[in-house]
Amino acid sequence: MTPVVLPTHSSSGLSPHRPAASQATAESPLRRQAEAFETVFLAEMLRSGGLGRMGTGLEGGLQESPFEVFWNEALAKALMAAGGLGLSERIEHALAARRLSTETMEQKP
Repeated sequence: MTPVVLPTHSSSGLSPHRPAASQATAESPLRRQAEAFETVFLAEMLRSGGLGRMGTGLEGGLQESPFEVFWNEALAKALMAAGGLGLSERIEHALAARRLSTETMEQKP
């Protein structure tokens, strides 16, 4: 099996490394939910793209190895531990902005 090589930088503007953040931000419920979403997103992208395929010996068949789901989840978690795609930061900021906007609208008479 080919080892997964993670990039150290990105030209797309999405940083694979998490920026230094305060402990409060890293522990916020929005952050945890955004990271959980990014992990599920990565696992699904691996499954859809066939990158996490383990090789069942039934090449070309429709049957997926029952362990591929776990393998894709493990790969996605490893990618997140290495910094992910940067989606969770963007999701967290978007949700925080939406929450702030909603709270501001509710406070207006």
